[in-house]
Amino acid sequence: MVKYQNGFDLAEQDLSQRGPGDLLGTSQSGWLPLKVASLANTGLIEIVRDAAGDILKTNPDFLTEPHVKKILKIGQFHPE
Repeated sequence: MVKYQNGFDLAEQDLSQRGPGDLLGTSQSGWLPLKVASLANTGLIEIVRDAAGDILKTNPDFLTEPHVKKILKIGQFHPE
């Protein structure tokens, strides 16, 4: 902790050591099952967020389709 001069650097180090935890659950540490993606890749996250928004605009019932519910386990997914 002596090495870091501000909270942002310390938080970044903590994230790299302990992992982000379960974004939609209760675990405060641990690793996400991401194969290629990284939470640090904000450009990719923005592209995917925008694409998801486009899908929901063109098909507002998308999240209620049975195969989507099964894949996302909709009971645990909070798109707000």
